[in-house]
Order: sequence, then C-alpha cells, then structure tokens
Amino acid sequence: TKKMEINIGERSRQFVSRLDWYTWTMIKTFPKKIIEANKKKKGGSPEHITFESNKEGWKNVSNADTKEPKWAPEQGTAHEKIELGIHRFPILKDCHFKKASFKDRMLRRIIRQDTVFPLQDVFIDATNEECQQILKEIDLCVGKALPKPLHTWDEMDSNDALKRLFFYGPGAIFLTETKDEEVRKRLGPFVVDMSQDVNLEVRIGFRKYGVRAHFDAKQNLRCIYDAFYKKEVLPGDKMWAHAKHLLKQNFGMRITFVNHLVQTHLCMANVIVNAMVTSLPPDHPVRRLLTVFTFRTSYINSAAAESLTPEFSMSHRSSALTYKSMRQLMENGVKSCRIFQPFPEGPHATQGFQKLAKHGLFPYLEDGLAYHSTIKRFVTTWLSHADETDAANKKTESNMDYLRNFYGEIYEQTERYAHTIGSYENDPLKFRAQVVELLTQCIFVVTAHHEIVGSLADFASDITFCAPRARIGATRSDLQSFLICAAVAALTSIRTPRLMSKFENLFGKDGFPEWERTCWEGFLDELKGLHEKISKKNETRPWAFRYMDPEVMESSVSI
Repeated sequence: TKKMEINIGERSRQFVSRLDWYTWTMIKTFPKKIIEANKKKKGGSPEHITFESNKEGWKNVSNADTKEPKWAPEQGTAHEKIELGIHRFPILKDCHFKKASFKDRMLRRIIRQDTVFPLQDVFIDATNEECQQILKEIDLCVGKALPKPLHTWDEMDSNDALKRLFFYGPGAIFLTETKDEEVRKRLGPFVVDMSQDVNLEVRIGFRKYGVRAHFDAKQNLRCIYDAFYKKEVLPGDKMWAHAKHLLKQNFGMRITFVNHLVQTHLCMANVIVNAMVTSLPPDHPVRRLLTVFTFRTSYINSAAAESLTPEFSMSHRSSALTYKSMRQLMENGVKSCRIFQPFPEGPHATQGFQKLAKHGLFPYLEDGLAYHSTIKRFVTTWLSHADETDAANKKTESNMDYLRNFYGEIYEQTERYAHTIGSYENDPLKFRAQVVELLTQCIFVVTAHHEIVGSLADFASDITFCAPRARIGATRSDLQSFLICAAVAALTSIRTPRLMSKFENLFGKDGFPEWERTCWEGFLDELKGLHEKISKKNETRPWAFRYMDPEVMESSVSI
C-alpha cells in the first residue's frame, strides 16, 4: 500500500509495486533531492573558490602586527576512511564544504542497513518505452534529475554501436593492441580483455562476468570470447546478442567501480588532495594552482565512503557481485592502477593506435594528446612564474622543501600501484620536470579522464544500454538495476564549477601576484582554441567525441 503513494500512472505503478523497498525509496527520494540541490547551488560555483576557503590543515601563527603570514600545520585526522585490503584511503575534512551534516550521514547509513532495507534482487523485465514513462513520471529524466548526456545514442545493440563505444566512446580506455600474430591474423589487432572478471563470484540469479572482445584493423567487432563458457561467439551465432549484452554490462561494471570510483576518485584525486592539505601551506604556488582541481573532492569521496563502497551500498546492490567479490575487484583495482602514468606513455602509445589517431579514427588518443600537451604548457608556465616570485620573496628553499614533502607523500602512496611516480630527483631541474609531469597528469585525470569514466549519464537513460549486471541469456538490463543506475547517474547532474571558468575570487586576489590571473587566462585561451578544433573535427568524424573537449569538463572530481 505504501508503494502506491508515488504519483504515477497505473501502468508504471504495476512495475513499481514489484520493486524492493530500497529501490522504491531511491526513486521516490533521489529526484526531488537532486532537483532541490541544483536550485540551491549545492554543488558550488567558481565564486566559492577563494584563498580563505582553502586553508584546511594549516593555521597562521604570526603575530597580529606582522603582515607576512607564518603557517604551521594543524594536526588533522581523517573523518572517513576507505580500506581495501592493505590499501587505506583516509578522507580529510573538505577545504570548502567541510563535513556533511549529521542528518545526511545518518541517512546514508540507514539506507544501506540490511535490517531496514534487505538485499533483494528483483527480476523485472520492461520495454524501453515503459522505462521511459516511469522515469518521466518520477522526474528521473533528462531536464529534471538526470543531466543532459554528452552524446546521443539511437541504440547500443548493433555491431556498429559497439565499434562506437570502444573506438569513439569511453570504452577506448580498455582497448589494447595484441602482439600475438596468430590472433592478429585471425581476429584482428585490437582487444578489450575483461576475461579475468570470470573469477568474481556473483549472486544467485545472475550470470558470471568475463569477456574478451576482438576488433579487426577496420575497427569491426569480430569475436566475443565468453570466459565462463570458454567459447568464442561470432557474429551470426545464436548467442551473439547475449554476448554483446554481456560485453556492455561487464564494461559498465568495471568502468564504474574500478576506473571511476577506485582509480580516479581514490587512487588519484584523494591522494592528491590529502598531500596538498598536509604538505603545502595555503599560499604555496602549487596549492594555489591545485585549489581549482581539488574543489569538493574530499566531500564527494566522503559520500562515496558511505554510499558506494560498503556492503549493501548502491554499488553492491546495482551489480551482480557478492560483497566479497566486490571488495576483491576494488582491491585488484588499486594493485593494477596506472593512473599516474603520463597519458602519452600509456597503453595506447603503440603503432596501431597512433596510426588510427593520425587518420582521425581514434579521437581518444588524438584529442587526449592535444589536451595533455596544453595542460603541460600551462603547468610549466605557472611554475616558472612561481620560481620568480619565490626568488623575489626569498622563499625558494622553503617552498622547495614543501614541494618535496608533497611529492614524497604521493610517491609513498603510489608504491603499491602498478605504476609509481618514482622517488624525487635531488637535482632541482630534474625534480622540476617530475613535478611538471605529476601536476599535468593529475589535472588531466581529474578533468578529462574523469569525464570519460564518469560518463554514466550517457548510458543511464535506456534499459538496452549499459548497466553493471547480466542474467543468463538476457539481452537487456533488468528494471531494478536500471533504476538504481539512473539514480546514481542523477548525482552527476549537480552543477559544479566548470573548468573554463575565470575563478576571479582566487587568482590574483588577496594580495597574490597578478601573473596568476594572466597565466590562467592564457590557459583559458588555449582551451578555447582546443574546443574549437575538437568541435570542427567532430563535424567530420563518424561519431562525435566530446570527452576531451574542455568546454564540457568540470574543474575537479567534484561529482
């Protein structure tokens, strides 16, 4: 009877009444909260980013009659902690948003209590038209709670659609080029290998993950290997539609849980913001720069500690994984993490991918290299100006010591990753080059890479697209998983500061040098030029690729 209280049509009511209490609560409360958050600008705005708002971790201990501040670190403790095996991610108090309210924290905990909301997997099939009607009636649709997707997809079932997903979409991060000549000759040079996920235990009613897709030199999908059945499925085979569905679901699960949550939010963004707060005083030039790129990071990661990583969380419920396997997946995500590896040196630095990019057939690499080099020029210019200011203020040695502490803290964290940044060089020029690479990759990840791995809104509005679980023989998601994913995607609609903002209350303000403003404005000019180039290229590409377009990026992993 309680479930009948949602103001929806009779047909939608028939579906909603069969849902579990957790999903029902999500779809009843989330849209309203998201819409209200946007009205009140709870995601923050560029005007909120100031020198005063970013002093967390330090206090000014200078005398009242002294103009020059003297900063001393404060003893801070993490108010949240995410532990993934031996890997610990302490989450500090956010510089700008401080701590979530007691009410919000309690609600996050209550909703994942199994005694209140037991884990119940409900298998409900619905057409996309029926799903669209439900989303519209509960305001969980584009224009209400769901954000407008970056890209329009008419369908995601065809072979061409999967070609688009992996060569002109976020699936590009999973592509590798095989060196096995027999495989290259028989199935093609390009591979998406998630077959290791067959080792993950799933709950009753779902089928196991684990696929490997092969694409030929013309980017055509040639084969999908089902690791559970140990069978190659080819176009035209009876199970071809199911194999493609499994590929999409495995992609949806892995990009959301590993690449987005674990590697981008925790392994990169959380490590950077913690090192910044504990090692760099508020007036340090590098902290001044990172203020924009770490905005709201700790706040959102704190929410993830309550809502996405624990047992019975949204992640656990929306997937097919047992909690033990979900933890295993995330722990392995840390061990295999290469998020600090400079983008130009990544797995796509092969002849095959470079050839595709050169001919405009792999925009992920083509646009990514252009954006990465733009950031690197900006960072280099910023640090050059900072050196001159430090020399004039006789702070060269002290600020270098702070910077070495910052770099060293990050190095210690990355020692357990598959790729570490390496210990710092004693030679000042070599160390400078290391810092440039580190900051460039950091900015690249929290803006462009986050745009790619956090692209859930592109796939959350259609039940035939991507979700994190599959059933035996199925060719589309079930309604329960679809609705939970749509609710999670709605979180990305909370408007936060855009990358191409002027941040006029930060740069060159409060007595800081004018070069900060001119340097940032120069960066914005370059970003505008890159946006125009990408827009022009997208006019002639088979499918538009906007993930590397600065115009659509947020300035941090604030959502």
